[in-house]
Amino acid sequence: MSRSRQVRAEEPPSQEWLKVESMDLEAQGVAHNAAGKVVFIDGALSGAVADGTITFIRNDQVGQVRYWILGLALMLLMIYRPQGILGDKKELALDAR
Repeated sequence: MSRSRQVRAEEPPSQEWLKVESMDLEAQGVAHNAAGKVVFIDGALSGAVADGTITFIRNDQVGQVRYWILGLALMLLMIYRPQGILGDKKELALDAR
């Protein structure tokens, strides 16, 4: 006796253009699609360098700049939030008394 499984057909990827609004810590582009969902675009930094939008670095320096941005973000985190992202254990407790 065999069971048949219903498989939902995958939706084809949309062909809409997205405007990169900002960059995240790993130099991925952050945009919103038509439905309002956040979309991370891999390779946005290297694409911006190749387009000529960013002119102060070369294509072969993109990986180094990604690590530089991440290091800077970690330093700023340690300066402005030395207790860490989540904070003290007392702050995390749901029943803090």
